[in-house]
Amino acid sequence: IHDYTAYHELAAKVLDQAIEDIQAIQKDARENGKYQDGTIPAWPVIIARLPKGWGGPTHDENGDPIENSFRAHQVPLPLAQNDLKTLPEFESWMTSYKPEELFNTDGSLKDEIKAIAPKGDKRMSANTITNGGADRSNLKLPNWRDFANDINDQTRGKEFSDSKRNMDMSTLSNYLGAVSKLNPTRFRFFGPDETMSNRLWGLFEETPRQWMKKIKEPQDELLSPAGRIIDSQLSEHQAEGWLEGYTLTGRVGIFASYESFLRVVDTMITQHFKWLRQAAEQTWRNDYPSLNLIATSTAFQQDHNGYTHQDPGLLTHLAEKKSNFIREYLPADGNTLLAVQARAFSERQKVNLLIASKQPRQQWFTTDEADVLANEGLKIIDWASTAPSGDVDITFASAGTEPTVETLAALWLINQAFPEVKFRYVNVVELLRLQKKSEPNMNDERELSDEEFNKFFQ
Repeated sequence: IHDYTAYHELAAKVLDQAIEDIQAIQKDARENGKYQDGTIPAWPVIIARLPKGWGGPTHDENGDPIENSFRAHQVPLPLAQNDLKTLPEFESWMTSYKPEELFNTDGSLKDEIKAIAPKGDKRMSANTITNGGADRSNLKLPNWRDFANDINDQTRGKEFSDSKRNMDMSTLSNYLGAVSKLNPTRFRFFGPDETMSNRLWGLFEETPRQWMKKIKEPQDELLSPAGRIIDSQLSEHQAEGWLEGYTLTGRVGIFASYESFLRVVDTMITQHFKWLRQAAEQTWRNDYPSLNLIATSTAFQQDHNGYTHQDPGLLTHLAEKKSNFIREYLPADGNTLLAVQARAFSERQKVNLLIASKQPRQQWFTTDEADVLANEGLKIIDWASTAPSGDVDITFASAGTEPTVETLAALWLINQAFPEVKFRYVNVVELLRLQKKSEPNMNDERELSDEEFNKFFQ
């Protein structure tokens, strides 16, 4: 167990064999046409079972075991400036690494050790794949207006005869299908077996699900050995983790789920946010595409699943982070969702959370109004206000699909009962534009100034 030399020799031999196996699999797939039938090759997996704390102190000052026990997970030796009783054990531990074989007397690394380090882009920090991707260009994006609903004075607030046009996620799906077609190698959609349930039918018209195993016929799951949708496993952890890896290598994707199930991965999203924040402080790091999340089945809508599929807590969870890296969007109709998604695709170094409806709804905003709402974050809605400018008796505001429906209904009722009341209606899409940071040096580039805030709400 303490024969370190024998272990290192064995580990080197196993690693060399694993690399040879990987190269052989790649050659078979790329040059010999193997695995085209969906067969999964036996990729090498190395499992090393080692004693916990191997190589450190074996026992503490009381004679209790450290190595291969829970104590190895703690501070192994209580060495302190005013208590040096365990200094000999500490020196023995440090010298066991044989520093004289690694360093010169002046502390510099020996040339023969330095020569082992990878060169150029083989270094982990300099590899293009791990530093923003080999291709760091933005997606090729179609014009979102080409997929928008025709909203005018006659159609505003009504449902279209084509029921698909009344579902915001269905409207978005046609745009995402075009994005997939324009970016066949740099865009993917991830989800935990809910992509069809989330009404993304237009995306399925352009690309099937990718399924890496053998496809058993007959099947009706739109499976294919190649596709841009990965959602055949009901695991939020896998899907969101895949999106993170995809994003960190310079490509762009979306992870969509019901809002309650996004809470399953909120700590993973937090870790990604921490990575973005720390990476942004390193001048040598490139920037990264944004992490795009879509939450459906919202707290304000009693879907057929009802209470079990509702938890808006991710909004609060992300709102507590450093807001320069967080965007929270609550578009109230299909056109605004299209404009928001186009903006999210074009921004980098962000965590974008979109709250969207998949249920039939009235449609409200023209493409020009949606453009302002998506990019300015909020807008005074003239046609829903009796006094859009100047002094008012009441200011109403809403964010999101169902609150907007309810607020507009309330405005109509007030206007019918009290036509003399002067009110202004503000629709809010980018929620954190309303957030006021009190901490020094925490001003968000999107934070409204006091003057701007008063223009909307005073």
